[in-house]
Formats: sequence, structure tokens, C-alpha cells
Amino acid sequence: MSQKSEFDIENVMKEVKENSLRYGFVSECDFQFIIGVAIMKLYKDATVVMEYEYPRDTLLKEGERQYIDILVIMNNKYYPIELKYKHKGCEKLQITNDLYCKLTNYSCTTEHRINYCEDIDRLLELRKTKEFNVAEGYAILLTNYEQFRNKTKSGRQQEKYLLYEDEIKDKGVNEIKAKYKEDYYMEWFDFDKFSYLLTKIYNKEK
Repeated sequence: MSQKSEFDIENVMKEVKENSLRYGFVSECDFQFIIGVAIMKLYKDATVVMEYEYPRDTLLKEGERQYIDILVIMNNKYYPIELKYKHKGCEKLQITNDLYCKLTNYSCTTEHRINYCEDIDRLLELRKTKEFNVAEGYAILLTNYEQFRNKTKSGRQQEKYLLYEDEIKDKGVNEIKAKYKEDYYMEWFDFDKFSYLLTKIYNKEK
């Protein structure tokens, strides 16, 4: 396992959960912004860039544009963060003591899991580039869908949704596991009425 990084994403998420006035997020962009604010509060010397576009010659297919949701730079080291926010509908999501909103309903699909795993693969590959001095990378999925985290009474029927390293059955995910072995780990955390899955990508050479 890699040595402890100077940038602690778990501490950032604790800051968002415990010290923010926010009780929920209206969108993925909203979630992204609040994480950025927490990073700037905890790491005042860090450079925080939202929606950073990859250089044209970096991991891109011809004509394709890709972005890093949040890029944190500290002491010339890079900490890319990819985010996913998948939720079921909520009639009354509390934003502040006086402000509420209604969340739209995203169906729980295996496509969400595939997209999250694609984020992991992209971050693993990003470590190889000369342009980025990647120290660690992070993929975060915030959700209130229990299917991603827990088996239900139907048991095996729900395995197609589960996001645990030893439970993901998709071919692409198994290829990632075989290729990179101990270069990353996954862990679920409670987040008020939601949960978030954190995958941390190590760079053992840094």
C-alpha cells in the first residue's frame, strides 16, 4: 500500500459532511462545487481546477474531449478526482434550514456501475502520462441507491448492481483487477441519508 498522501480525500469528505451547511445536493455540479470549496478551505495553498480538459495528446481518441471533474495541485503533485452522483427521487431534499428541492429520479442501472468503473480505469491510465505528476487519484460515487452497496432479499439478482471489488462481475472490471492488482482499493462510507463509494488509485512510483 502507498504511503499516506499529503492530500487526504477522506478528510475532505468529512469536511463536506460534518461542517458544511448543506444537507443535500441538487445535482452533480452542485456536489462538485461543494467538494471544491471544502478542498480550498482545508488546503489553502492548493490549486483547484474544475472541469480541466485533458491535453489533446493525452489519453484521447481522435476528436474526443475528456475532462477531469476536479484537479487538485499541491507541491507540483496532481490529485485528479472523478465524481458520480446517482440518486432516486426525493420529494423534499433539505439544502439549508429554509431551502428545499425535489430530486429527479435516476433509474438504478448497471450502466451507472460501468461508468464508475470507466472512471477508475481512466485514472489508472492517467498515471502513465508525462504531463501529469499524479500522486493519487480518486473516484467517488454518491448515491442513495442501496442496490449499489447492499444485497437485498433477492440476493443474487442484485449482484449486477453491486459495487464491491469482490462482487463486480463485469468483464471490464475483472480486466482492471487483473491488470492493476493492488494499485487501488474501494471502500463505502455513510453520508447522512446517502452513501459514497471511494476508490483510491495509488501511484507507487511517486
